[in-house]
Amino acid sequence: MEFNSDFRHDLEIGKEGEERIARILSIRLNKVEVKRDLKAHKTGNLYFEYESRGKASGIATTHAEIIYIIIEGSAGGLFFETEKLRSAL
Repeated sequence: MEFNSDFRHDLEIGKEGEERIARILSIRLNKVEVKRDLKAHKTGNLYFEYESRGKASGIATTHAEIIYIIIEGSAGGLFFETEKLRSAL
């Protein structure tokens, strides 16, 4: 995304972000998968499983639309849209 110093542009981008978070927060619980990462606060890295023992697993097979990762040892966590994670593989 290119930089744009126009306040109206920033406002529109902000509103899009608010709508996205509102959708995530209002989604049915069975469409959210919660994971806990015990080392991310130390390593600065997150781990997303997509294969185990030669078979698809994790984000490759979940039916959840949203993955929420609790970052143990920190003050919070992060939301990820499952399809965007899959497309990054």
